[in-house]
Amino acid sequence: MLVGVGLVVLVRLVLPLVPASWRPWTVPVVLVLVLVLLLTMTSVWAWLAAAGVGLVVLGVRPLRWRLLAAAGVALLVGAGGLGWDAWQEHRRQAEIAQQEHDLAVARMLLSSPSAVPTTLLTMIARSDPRACSLFSPGAQVRFAVVHGTSTCTEAVHQLAGQVTDQQRYESPAPRSYKIVYTASPVVDTCGMTWDGLFQPQPLLPPGPRLGVLQVEQQLGAGWLITGYDPCL
Repeated sequence: MLVGVGLVVLVRLVLPLVPASWRPWTVPVVLVLVLVLLLTMTSVWAWLAAAGVGLVVLGVRPLRWRLLAAAGVALLVGAGGLGWDAWQEHRRQAEIAQQEHDLAVARMLLSSPSAVPTTLLTMIARSDPRACSLFSPGAQVRFAVVHGTSTCTEAVHQLAGQVTDQQRYESPAPRSYKIVYTASPVVDTCGMTWDGLFQPQPLLPPGPRLGVLQVEQQLGAGWLITGYDPCL
């Protein structure tokens, strides 16, 4: 609508300034310029479909079957192209949304491999099912199977029932677990202790040891537990 009004105004303004001998070419030239401008602003498929509609309008007269055939082809190709563009755009937006979601999830994971033991101990001590979000789907299954449960959440609740001193369990002795730094670091908690510096004699563990955990960084952000083995 606005394009049509602008075209009329442009022709009315330009036409008086054009020499009389050139005036028959004024409108076609303006139309071509406007067409080129619009073609850069919209999809070529939309123009092809529009051309098909125009050919249909012109082809309704008798003996215009070739024009109608061309119109049909233009409409089909134009509509197909528009559908393809729409599908590509939808897929692109879906991929962007998935990437943003994955990055947001990665940022909520563990900040470093050294944060794995204390974070997991705290969640298990509190029987927090969100502990399972620190595991990849495959590691969740492995964690559940090792502890004889059907789900990771059940395994967390089962281990929580073995904690005898929640406060001590959440605070293991510093450096009582090993971290082997590789491309996929391994956190070994099988030698973990909870003894204080001035403890005269070792105390019994206040809960179960976690086992051996393999972690991997996700999208350059947080760390996810991707492998699990029990202590031997």
